[in-house]
Amino acid sequence: MTTDSPGVSVSVRVLGNIGVHVDGVAVALPESLRAVALLGWLAIHAGSRSRAEIASALWPDVTDAAARNSMRTALWALRRAFGQHADAVLDTSRNRIGLRNVEVDVARFDALVADGRLDEALAMSSGELLDGFDDEWAILARDSHRDRVIALLSDGSDEAGASGDSKLAIERARQAAELNPLSESCARLLMRRHDEASDSSLALAVYARIVERLR
Repeated sequence: MTTDSPGVSVSVRVLGNIGVHVDGVAVALPESLRAVALLGWLAIHAGSRSRAEIASALWPDVTDAAARNSMRTALWALRRAFGQHADAVLDTSRNRIGLRNVEVDVARFDALVADGRLDEALAMSSGELLDGFDDEWAILARDSHRDRVIALLSDGSDEAGASGDSKLAIERARQAAELNPLSESCARLLMRRHDEASDSSLALAVYARIVERLR
């Protein structure tokens, strides 16, 4: 997407470490982790959101007044980072804040999945959502995205198995198991794929690994 500044393209990455690019050039993020967290929160919550909602999500353990003050400081740091493009990227009013005219990679992921372009979507999703952030909202978003990717991989494995492509079926199942090494359902899927390929030794190896991990 293009900002109101002619010819300027702004993208935000939240799959993996958060990053921003303007016209393909990386933008230096604010030193404040809270400012970067604000950017990440806005990136995964499309549209304009109330300042009260944002403040309570990012600063849940302080008073409302302190949270709003911290949010203003973080927003100021973001404006400095975006520089001359701040007004085109940050949609702010007295009561609401949002991102506009920005391409977010996880939104692109969703669009590819909706369009049936699973391979392209999965290629984008090599990193953890909001990697490095341990706020409750970030953990919940990360787990939700991971579960969705696992479901897509599992469905892809089933489809490949049904069409006779055992190699792809095993690969999809393996990728799902790697995303959640403690998942019994993912382990069972991978074991089943190896069994279908007449490779009982690998199926037993998967069983042994999941038993050891759960122990």
